[in-house]
Amino acid sequence: MRRLDQLIASLGYCSRSEVRDLIADERLTVHGEPAEGPNQKVTAAEVRLDDAPLDHPDGLLLVLHKPLGLVCSHDGREGPSIYTLLPDRWRR
Repeated sequence: MRRLDQLIASLGYCSRSEVRDLIADERLTVHGEPAEGPNQKVTAAEVRLDDAPLDHPDGLLLVLHKPLGLVCSHDGREGPSIYTLLPDRWRR
């Protein structure tokens, strides 16, 4: 079990301080109830953000058929990157 703010931040959704805003807006729920606070002890399976489950805490494996014209590089000088297709939080 981990603190709610640490879990959300480690998965790249937002910073630990921004978790307080998610809690205040009742966007984070634990077992279907609004989260109590950033220091609440939880597991990823118990938490939902905007009524959607969290990404798996052990990471994701993404299989992508690379579109023509995109490169597999983080270096912007090489051209448009496949990483622009991913959600921001996955790139963090």
